[in-house]
Amino acid sequence: MKLHGTSKFVKNKAIIRLRDRVCETPEELMESDLFTGVITRYVNDLKHKEATRIGIFAKKSSDIEKKDIEKLIQVLQVLCKMPLEAVPKLVENSEHFVADPELLQAFVEGLYNYWRTFERFIICDSTLSYLDKRPYRTFDATIESLMHLVRQT
Repeated sequence: MKLHGTSKFVKNKAIIRLRDRVCETPEELMESDLFTGVITRYVNDLKHKEATRIGIFAKKSSDIEKKDIEKLIQVLQVLCKMPLEAVPKLVENSEHFVADPELLQAFVEGLYNYWRTFERFIICDSTLSYLDKRPYRTFDATIESLMHLVRQT
């Protein structure tokens, strides 16, 4: 996990424990266990609600597996750097994810809104660190950095 810490979900709470720093790039964020956890929960929520946005998988919601979510994460990682047209060339068997750009956009916007439904708790462990000298400043900077990174991604 690139967050240099751990994350845990308890009902509608996301608890993030950081040791050093938070992710600094969209790539680091999308490689994190936190991102995988959020997107997996979001997909399961869509499956449960039988929402139309689950259609980006181009299969019955009951047939969506972990490997499908991993493929979607690869698609999103490519989209952070490249245009939509590049996805099928770079991610094998990903055509269905980008076949309907409006559906993909609705999915991504829904993912962001889903993230916003969580109560988010960040624990900055700065024990034995230079960060310990200014804990409030460090905490505020960490929160702000993560917030901007999520929006950017």
